[in-house]
Amino acid sequence: MVKNGEERKKPTIFSILTAFDISTIVAIFILLLIFFNSTVAKLLTETASDSMKSRSARVGRLLDEAYTYVDKKPEIDSPEVYSIIYENVINHALNELEYDRSLAALLIPDGSLQGGTRYNRSEINNPAELTGIEPPSGYSREAELIRFRYGKENYIGTAQLIDKKGKAVLLVLGDREADFFSRLYNIRNMFLIFTSAVLVLIIFIKILNTLAVTAEIRMIRNQLQKQGDIIQNEGLLTNTAEPQSYGFLDTNSLAGSFYYLKSRIENLGGIVEGIADKDLVKAALRDDESVLAPHEENMAVLFLDIQGFTTLSEKHGSGAMAILNSIWDFVQAGIERHGGKLNKFIGDACLVIFPENESYNGSPSKRAMESATELITGSKALQKELGIEFAFRLGLDYGTVVYGKTGSEKKYELGVIGDAVNTASRLESLNKQYGTRFLFSQEVLDNAGGVYRSTGPGGTSAFGNFSIFRIDAARPKGKRKPKYIYSLLLKDQQDRGQYRLIGLDWLCSPQLIELHRKYLLLYEQKISLWNQLDKEEAVSVWKNLAHNWAVMTHKYGFTVADMFVERFITAESFLSYKRNPRQWLTEITVEPPDSDWIQTGYFELKK
Repeated sequence: MVKNGEERKKPTIFSILTAFDISTIVAIFILLLIFFNSTVAKLLTETASDSMKSRSARVGRLLDEAYTYVDKKPEIDSPEVYSIIYENVINHALNELEYDRSLAALLIPDGSLQGGTRYNRSEINNPAELTGIEPPSGYSREAELIRFRYGKENYIGTAQLIDKKGKAVLLVLGDREADFFSRLYNIRNMFLIFTSAVLVLIIFIKILNTLAVTAEIRMIRNQLQKQGDIIQNEGLLTNTAEPQSYGFLDTNSLAGSFYYLKSRIENLGGIVEGIADKDLVKAALRDDESVLAPHEENMAVLFLDIQGFTTLSEKHGSGAMAILNSIWDFVQAGIERHGGKLNKFIGDACLVIFPENESYNGSPSKRAMESATELITGSKALQKELGIEFAFRLGLDYGTVVYGKTGSEKKYELGVIGDAVNTASRLESLNKQYGTRFLFSQEVLDNAGGVYRSTGPGGTSAFGNFSIFRIDAARPKGKRKPKYIYSLLLKDQQDRGQYRLIGLDWLCSPQLIELHRKYLLLYEQKISLWNQLDKEEAVSVWKNLAHNWAVMTHKYGFTVADMFVERFITAESFLSYKRNPRQWLTEITVEPPDSDWIQTGYFELKK
């Protein structure tokens, strides 16, 4: 990955393209200038030279004609006539020239000079004023291009020898160098101005195009960065955005490739979200050790098992998997509504966690309780929808657990371990022994934050529309401290004087609930009798409790009591009780509790 400092040192696309464009255009400008100087300037110079030679030829012919005329009329041959001829020739020559400082001069055989400029037609009369001109004998009858000086000015012009009957006259015509090249300079300046304007316009357009291209590239880059941030922060890319159209074919093609890649990532995100732990994906992408590194957290832990699914699997065969998936969709929706997370699937069971979450109202335990009650009460509608029969068994505990990355280097997940996990698992399993659907601990109620109160039947507490019912107090396996075990009672809708345990159909009266509470208190208080020397009272109390709980089960269908009856008697006696409860009630024999039970005062849960 490129570091920020290194990134700043690298040139931008805009600077590279702009520098390349300007360099290219400057090179083109230089090439055009070279072409102008080498070709156009030469052509213009030759044109100016030819024009000057043509003027010289016309003036020369005029002088030659004047000589011929004088030859035909000897009577007028005199120095005065020639002086007049020379003056007229000079005037005609000056009329042929273009500029005020252009000059025409005649070097006469007697060594004198006659000439002038357009500005002053008679100002040149001193041969010394013209320098750089050879004697007439050094020139031919054809006009030659020469350079000379007049005063302080440089001139370019022609020299042509006109020789007739010994009268050799050198005709000199010239323009100041600045005037001679003025057309060339004007054309060159116009060329430079026009070319510069065109090139500046091209540079401007190129820069605008470069800015537009780089702006579109930046937009695509920002889109990539935005999607990268979403992947890093959210773990997955599922927010589909409509593709944008760009002004250039290449950037449009690049954007098309980006949106194609984005759609593939979105598809992958949907797959990953379905098969992986989203929190794990997000943490792994961010390399977030606060999530990945094993650490302690306080959370509610819920174990859920689908009772009766083995029968469903045997009945529906390969279709059982589709049924199971429908059930898990229902479970996941009910969990996520209350800020829970389905941490692990275990066949037809699952492990759910409710961490602290400020986005949801209530403590982890309160949210877990609400979720559990919704799942149990809502399962009847799901059974009807799927056309099957099943039931949920749930165990819930709250406490400090270790949460973080667990597994091998090649395959891992976010796992959770701790007493709360073990207890929740045992409570879920204990539902089978108590004949209940939902069991939870005192720690759950403590964390629920005062949501329960003593208004239920038999001194129970209330949770929403439910009454909290203490079923037992027992020690988890290997522990000395007991867990208080609770379930929920719901007042029957048809018979408001009766209650039913959550998830069950059988009814129980407030009197039965009160009796169970009294027997449970007596059971917990009288265990100490077994530690005294006289065991008769202990045996008597044990027999009475076994008898009373057996009557509650046999006569009133209070199945929770079966668990307590089983604790007091041998396995053989319990089988006899289940086969013929009426006869067994007349011949009850009890088993003394083991030493750990007597010493701690609480029964040890075997599972």
